[in-house]
Amino acid sequence: GKNIFPDGEVYASFPSLPKDGRFAVVHSGAPNPNDGLVELETILSILKRKGLETEVFFTYMPYSMKDKASGEGETNAAEDLLRKLVLYYGVKKMYAIDPHFHDAPWLKGLPFTSVSAHELMLSAARRKFPEAFFVAPDKGHEKRVTELKGFEKKRTDSYTVAIEEDTSAFDALRGKSVGVVDDIIETGGTMNVFHDVAKTYGPKELFAVVTHGVLPSGISRIQKSYGTLFLSNSVNQKEANV
Repeated sequence: GKNIFPDGEVYASFPSLPKDGRFAVVHSGAPNPNDGLVELETILSILKRKGLETEVFFTYMPYSMKDKASGEGETNAAEDLLRKLVLYYGVKKMYAIDPHFHDAPWLKGLPFTSVSAHELMLSAARRKFPEAFFVAPDKGHEKRVTELKGFEKKRTDSYTVAIEEDTSAFDALRGKSVGVVDDIIETGGTMNVFHDVAKTYGPKELFAVVTHGVLPSGISRIQKSYGTLFLSNSVNQKEANV
């Protein structure tokens, strides 16, 4: 029973629920993260009022990239959200597929599990590119997937990035089928910049392997630059093929 009132407010109702059992709310933070969070909190409130033990599984966690306070007057929205779910709604366990903050120090003490989709994604890519050489467009993703080579990235602002051109590292891509692996496509900026630099070093081909496709405009941008895109259905996008 989900509805939207004329003013945009979210309504949810569960007129009949079992009195006990294991309850898991499966939630995606896209395409409307803010409306989705109101819906999630409404559902959790209903379950809490009925005294039911609840878990939350994020296929894509909203605000997962806002995982630190970057400057004065800011907050860590990802941490705030998880703590609120535990402390106010009494959520017993939380999971997320490839969250941006997967091993952040602030997760200590929280009942949170990071679930990796990378083996699934890489297996799908290897079926088409059996000799693939996988890299990460930045060091941050290298930390999430330790078997990947990552490159240094400098971010000027929220929309502008530059890849440090390490000649020896890029030379290793020459003549290879190169899979560029990342956790998320929003604007597609980082992967696009990486593609343009890497292409000058003569790889046989460049293809993209991404878990979360958040913005259709970013997905379209990646498809125009990379020959092939492997994209999971953690977010319900028509381009998802894994």
